[in-house]
Amino acid sequence: SLITLPDTDPSLVGALAGAIHLHYDDYKDADPGAIGWAMDRQLLQWEVPYHRGAVTYLRSIGVWGDAEQAHNERLLERQRVLAQAWAKLGGAADERFAERWSEARTAALTNAGFDPVWN
Repeated sequence: SLITLPDTDPSLVGALAGAIHLHYDDYKDADPGAIGWAMDRQLLQWEVPYHRGAVTYLRSIGVWGDAEQAHNERLLERQRVLAQAWAKLGGAADERFAERWSEARTAALTNAGFDPVWN
């Protein structure tokens, strides 16, 4: 998978998604792991939200629909909940930081209706 920040230019992300998809046959035999880049192996309801540029491309080729969009929106909301919990936690790291973050994260996700284990 490729990871980027939300403020990365959507046209760049869409172009990269398109290049990976359209040129798959050109690189698929370069490494056994390249099989994971085939479009039919993509998990469009994954655990990390898709960038809006990738979504635009995936929608344009007909593999992104309402179910994928709803799942992605839920993941984006989960990210917002986590960011707010992180900002609230504040304070310097100390010997209890990992424990305090785990408690704050679990509480924030649970209160927002998310499973704190993962999604």
